[in-house]
Amino acid sequence: MKKNYLWSYSLVALFLLFTACNTSEDEVIPESNKVNLEPDFFEKDGSMEESDIEEEAPEGVDAKTYGYYNYTLLKPSKISQEKIDAMCGEATTKSLLVGYKKKKVGEVKVMNDDENLYLTFTADQYKYMKKVYLNIGAKGSTPFYSNGFPNLRKFNYKAFPYYFGGTKKATYVIPLADIDVDCFEIVAYSKVYDSASRCFYTSFAYDQNLTQTYSYSYYSGCYYYNEWVRSFEYCKQECNNYDTAFARCDESANCFTNDGFSEWGWTNGPYPDRFDFHLYTNVDGCDANEEEDFVGVVSVRFNEDKSAIVRIVSKTDYIIHDTQLYIGSEKYPLDENGNATINPAKYPYQHTELGGVTSDVYYFDSLPEDYYLIAHANVSK
Repeated sequence: MKKNYLWSYSLVALFLLFTACNTSEDEVIPESNKVNLEPDFFEKDGSMEESDIEEEAPEGVDAKTYGYYNYTLLKPSKISQEKIDAMCGEATTKSLLVGYKKKKVGEVKVMNDDENLYLTFTADQYKYMKKVYLNIGAKGSTPFYSNGFPNLRKFNYKAFPYYFGGTKKATYVIPLADIDVDCFEIVAYSKVYDSASRCFYTSFAYDQNLTQTYSYSYYSGCYYYNEWVRSFEYCKQECNNYDTAFARCDESANCFTNDGFSEWGWTNGPYPDRFDFHLYTNVDGCDANEEEDFVGVVSVRFNEDKSAIVRIVSKTDYIIHDTQLYIGSEKYPLDENGNATINPAKYPYQHTELGGVTSDVYYFDSLPEDYYLIAHANVSK
């Protein structure tokens, strides 16, 4: 009798575990269609074992072919955060959402430079990305099954971060030369594991405010879903061919790389009063060549009332497109997380879209008694 009770309790527990992961976080796939779909699209997307969803990724292939499906196998890039922050134009960020309730499990940030497209996937708290599939191309080029569901096997880019136990964040790099249109559709899918609920979620990146329908019709034993796939458009951002320049004082400049950063430039100081700096660009490491790299000057001047003027002036034949300035009591400014940063986009004082000038000025009511200075400008001839 006890064994029967134990068996009954076990069945109830299994049922509760199944339903806990299947509380309408994803669409119901009709029973008649399940055999034709990716294992990622099983009913309500939650009760599968990890072994049921993993594809065997070819070891050591970075790849144009896998079996009879053609795709590029992506691997996480080691690109620095400073370079990501300095990409061209404006980044596009979309939430990774699950089901008709639009449960958010992460986000995708897309940006580009002159050569590459960069997609950074980030999972939310307690979430881990187990698979990433992308289809990037002209609008309408997404591959589908005959019943209207996306054919993940034919997506043109894939990544398998589950080999590292899942990942919280990864950046994938795709050459722009591989994308033959300037504005294109991105279908960004990720299988996400929730360590709190122990569920796997099918998520797509798209606009959270977008209203989409999930209607279907019956025809010859098949269901056809309309607008089931979520996607978004991205247009290549124009890159300005400007030279980046940083101010340096030979006597007290400290190169960024000396403090563990991967990019060149200098923090200068501390100074008690007026000082002058040179602007250098196209620097190899942190060794500036006075004749070849010198493009302008930066000066700090104080008035009798202790107010200050910081002036940035370009050398003859150069013009200034924008400037960014940090001046404070610490060696480096801090980002939103409280970490030291060298990214000019994070500097507290900025003048953008100057339109090509030969000088720029910042005014301060006062400065710290001993100040540090980082001055950056984008210049061109």
